[in-house]
Amino acid sequence: MPGAVFAFLTSISFGANMVVIRRGVIQGTAAQAMYITVIGGVPLFVLGALVSGQLSDFLTLKPMAYLYLTSAGIIHFILGRYANYEMVRAIGTNAATPLRSFIPLYAVVMAVIILDESVGLLRGFGIGLLIVSPLVMIQGMGLRLPKRGREKRVEAGIGQPPSGGAQTAAPPFTLNWRAGVFWSMASAVGYGTSPLLIRAALADTDQGVLGALIAYMAAGAVLLVSLALPGKIVSLMAVPRGALPWFGIGTVLVFLAQMFRFVAYTTAGVTVVMPIMQTSNVWVVFFSWFINRRTELFGPRVFVAIFFSTLGAIAVAWPQ
Repeated sequence: MPGAVFAFLTSISFGANMVVIRRGVIQGTAAQAMYITVIGGVPLFVLGALVSGQLSDFLTLKPMAYLYLTSAGIIHFILGRYANYEMVRAIGTNAATPLRSFIPLYAVVMAVIILDESVGLLRGFGIGLLIVSPLVMIQGMGLRLPKRGREKRVEAGIGQPPSGGAQTAAPPFTLNWRAGVFWSMASAVGYGTSPLLIRAALADTDQGVLGALIAYMAAGAVLLVSLALPGKIVSLMAVPRGALPWFGIGTVLVFLAQMFRFVAYTTAGVTVVMPIMQTSNVWVVFFSWFINRRTELFGPRVFVAIFFSTLGAIAVAWPQ
C-alpha cells in the first residue's frame, strides 16, 4: 500500500513538472533545464536524506548498489531527462504524452530480451495500444505530416511568469514531429533502463531517498565536469529571465517526484509502481489546461491518444 501511494504522488509531481518545464523551454533550452534541475536538485536531496535520517547510512549500501545507482543516475537524469525536455520543447507536453509510451514499450522489450520474460495476451494488447496511440494523434487534428518537412507552426503566447511582472509574448513555436519522435525514443532508453537498476540496488531496503541522492550526485558530478567544455558556462548563464522561474519550480517538482519514485521502488515492485505512474498522463492534461492552455495542443484526437497510451502502459506493466 505505501508503495502505491508514493507511486501516485510521483505521477502527480511528474505531471506538474512536465507542464512547468514546457513553459521554461519555450524561451530557454533543454540543456539549460537539465543543468538547472539536476545540479539544483542535489542540495534538495541532501536535505531530504538528512531529514529522513538516511544521510548517515551513506556508506552502508553494498558495493554493487553504488554502481547501479550511479549508472541509473547518469542514464536517467542526463540521457533520459535531456531527451525528455527536448521532446517537450519540440512538440509540447500534451503531444509528447502519447510518444512517451515508448518508455514502457522499451522496458518490455528489454525484459523479454534480457530477462527472458514472456508476452501474454494482456501485455500484447497493451503493446498494440502503445503503437497505435501516437499514430492516432499525429494523423489527426490537422497534424498530418507534410510531404516536405515535419513541422507545423503554432501561434503562442506564454503569459505572465510565476514571479510576476509584465505579460510576455513568445514568438510562434514549431511543432517538430521528427524531433519529437526521435527524442521520445532516446528518452525511452534512459527512462526505461533506470528502473531495473534502481530496483536491483534498493530492493527490500528502506533507503529510497539515499538512493536518489547518490543517483543525483552522480549525474550532477558529470554535468559539473562538463562545464569545463568551451561555451557551456556561457550558455548556462544565458538562461532567459522569463524561463528561470519556471526552471526553478521544475527543480522542486522533479525533486519531489524523484524522491517519491525512489521510495515507491523500495516498498513495491516495478510491476506495481509503473502502472500507477502512467496516470501522470492525466495530470499533464489537467495542469496544461490551467497553465499552458495557449501553448499546447488540445482536441479529441490528442485526448484519445493519451487515453490509449495510458491504458496501454498500464496493460504492459500489469503483473502477468
